[in-house]
Amino acid sequence: MLFGVVDGLLSFASYVSGQVRFQLSQSAILLFFYFLMVGLSVVNGFPA
Repeated sequence: MLFGVVDGLLSFASYVSGQVRFQLSQSAILLFFYFLMVGLSVVNGFPA
């Protein structure tokens, strides 16, 4: 009984961490592109 509960908790925790990691990777990609666009606009805004 107890092992089943622990196993369920572990699988749930791994599922949640997988979801969080997926969300963080998506956010990191979006932030990377956002900063890339901001950096390009700043570089283009200043006269070389």
